[in-house]
Amino acid sequence: MSFLDIIEKFYDPFSCIKKDGNFSIEGIFRPLYGQPETSEDCGGFPFNIYDVIWYQEGENRQKDWIMFCQLSSGMYAYYSAWCDNSGFECQGGMSLYVSASRKILIEMAMTDDERSAYREVLEIGSQMGSLHLGS
Repeated sequence: MSFLDIIEKFYDPFSCIKKDGNFSIEGIFRPLYGQPETSEDCGGFPFNIYDVIWYQEGENRQKDWIMFCQLSSGMYAYYSAWCDNSGFECQGGMSLYVSASRKILIEMAMTDDERSAYREVLEIGSQMGSLHLGS
């Protein structure tokens, strides 16, 4: 699957990220305890995604959209989004964590279930590898 195919799977949540409001970068950024990163480190997310490391395609009310990626700045991002049957405009939420360290995001941003799913993908050798713009 190509980088653009994966990004297309995130069209619904990504299209709700706006300049202002609840779904602005400032509204969805979540600082990690003891870490220096701020919403400024998110850059132009999601337009600055360079590599997709791992993802889970979401479905309204069924499962969250999740993406672990590297940004063009070299920082790593962990994004999750959820919504009800009506979509993000009715009831939904998003979180965006950013760190210079993959390990920090795995340990601090992922839930236990997400961490297990991520590690399972690595264990079975299905890691997607480098899926960056231009692939």
